[in-house]
Amino acid sequence: MRMFRRFMLLMMSSMLVASVGLYAGCPSSIGGDTIADPNQSDASVDKPAIPGLTSLSITPANATLTADTTSAPPKQSYRAVGRFADNAERDVSTEVNWKVDNTAIGNVDASGVFTASNQAGGQGVITASSGATSATAQITVIFKPVIKTATAPANAETLIPTNSAGTVMNGNSPVIVYPSHNTTFPRNIYKVLFQWNQGTGNNLFRLEFKSPTMTLSVYTTGDRWEPTAEQWGFMANSNAGGKVTWTVYGVNTASPAVVYRSDPGVDIAFSKNAVQGAIYYWSTTSSGVRRATVSDAAPVDFLTPATVGKCVACHTVSRDGTRIGADIGGDTLGVYNVKDRSTVIAPSTGIKTSWTTFSPDNARIVTASGGVLTLRDGNTGQSLGVVPVGTGLYGTHPDWSPDGKRLVFARSASNKDRGIQGSSIATIEYNAGTWQNLKVLVPSSGSADTNAYPMFSPDSRFIAYVRANGASDKNLKARLYVVAADGSGPAVELAQANTVVSNQTLAGTAADVANNMPTWAPTKTGETMFVAFTSARAYGKVFAFNKYLQMWVAAFDPAKYPAADSSYPAFRLPFQGDTEESHRPFWVEDALAPPPPPAPDGGTMMCLPANADCTSGAPCCSGYICNDVGGKFICDLRVG
Repeated sequence: MRMFRRFMLLMMSSMLVASVGLYAGCPSSIGGDTIADPNQSDASVDKPAIPGLTSLSITPANATLTADTTSAPPKQSYRAVGRFADNAERDVSTEVNWKVDNTAIGNVDASGVFTASNQAGGQGVITASSGATSATAQITVIFKPVIKTATAPANAETLIPTNSAGTVMNGNSPVIVYPSHNTTFPRNIYKVLFQWNQGTGNNLFRLEFKSPTMTLSVYTTGDRWEPTAEQWGFMANSNAGGKVTWTVYGVNTASPAVVYRSDPGVDIAFSKNAVQGAIYYWSTTSSGVRRATVSDAAPVDFLTPATVGKCVACHTVSRDGTRIGADIGGDTLGVYNVKDRSTVIAPSTGIKTSWTTFSPDNARIVTASGGVLTLRDGNTGQSLGVVPVGTGLYGTHPDWSPDGKRLVFARSASNKDRGIQGSSIATIEYNAGTWQNLKVLVPSSGSADTNAYPMFSPDSRFIAYVRANGASDKNLKARLYVVAADGSGPAVELAQANTVVSNQTLAGTAADVANNMPTWAPTKTGETMFVAFTSARAYGKVFAFNKYLQMWVAAFDPAKYPAADSSYPAFRLPFQGDTEESHRPFWVEDALAPPPPPAPDGGTMMCLPANADCTSGAPCCSGYICNDVGGKFICDLRVG
């Protein structure tokens, strides 16, 4: 029970941090989301307007501080001068309201003193205001944390100084393996395992993660490093919406005269905001459906033989995250409420299905069985008629668009639901129970040209799908593609997502890594989009190609479509077990995350500082996480 409660609180904290940032405004492209701090003067009641004030000015106009994690937090005092109707001027620093728009880097107190957080670097805007009158100044924090793992020697910084340029020499230089160059991560992910080849003779390494406002140095041995949640926050909160360049420096401690450097460095980007939602997937570990968020250290079992008494397979989750449908006990439909796992449509009704999809309001479902798509009542399963897919043809792998206007499916001359071949991608419009305007978006060129598993993007603009030479399932040649949902644009391969593995671009048969079953993260318009999928690719140095089928995620840039590849290299979802077989990731809104509690003053949600009690679900401030410590939930640096 404690583990489940902690799981819920972790999701809640992650969700609230992101929503507060969206509410409070947009900081600079380098800084993190805006999170109000209870120590800020503007987090409570504003000071009254100063009578007769006509304008304000702030000095200094620009300031730069350098911070780390071991020194006292640096401070910068700002002075507000007011001009009045009689042209008189005076210092009003203690009479105005002060705030900073990027509290990841620090906070400003009631008298105008900014104090760095010692947790992030970036840029911010300091605002002094009184009534409708305000003025702004700039603050930049250069963050330079240094981390030494337990295996690093005491003189590590002397052996590899931070100003060492390093020498590039084939065979001697370290080589970065994972993550790949240009990978984009959700800023709220957890447990990313950085991996590299050491180079001949090197036994001590300095990992440098560098951006204009942050240089993180990590001294370690071996060939991999996994940051804590706090350490990941150093990078992600300093560079939300931006990137860092990762370089590895290596040296032989027995003869440290030459420091070797990886070449080239690897750029790693971060989403501007936290990526929300829950991922439901089928796992061999539980022989059923498990769930997790990208912020979780581990998944939890959700719909398994232990909960429903029968085998669970081929699941689908409604986009709002409130319902889950699955093949229960062998091609028989079961639909359940996610919040309490109560039954909506019992398997005992005997409705045959291999694949199911939900309308946006969950009032209707479409089932696929024997190549027949059937529209059904979403609460009873009663048949409301067959979806027309074309004379002599069959449909399977249905997905209902988030805007409710279209159904997409794989269409072929076979009535199979699994392992189909020679299928096209087609859509049909839906309007108040009627189907019309059947359209083939991606035609098949023959029995070996298979297009399958189509899924709409959260804005209904795109359809991600799989193209394979041969059968749709268990096919190493399966690759991800995207096409405009309204037919206005061509099918384009997601090439980087398909072929960039372990920081190399694979070609020929080496690129046949069974990329399949794509789904989309439930992101809002304007946010970084992500596609989740299964793949048999290698995971860096952890396991080899075709050892395990697991879930991977690639960022997607709609602005590049259709002129160029819209994808980026993929990362592995880190909550999976290293030997777990993981299939069919459904990424949906998280119906189990409680709504954010209101702020005490009815305004911006406050975050909780270190060691605060977070049992209520209010978010912890940047760098901290709601964690079970000795039976009490507090904002803590530790995880686990």
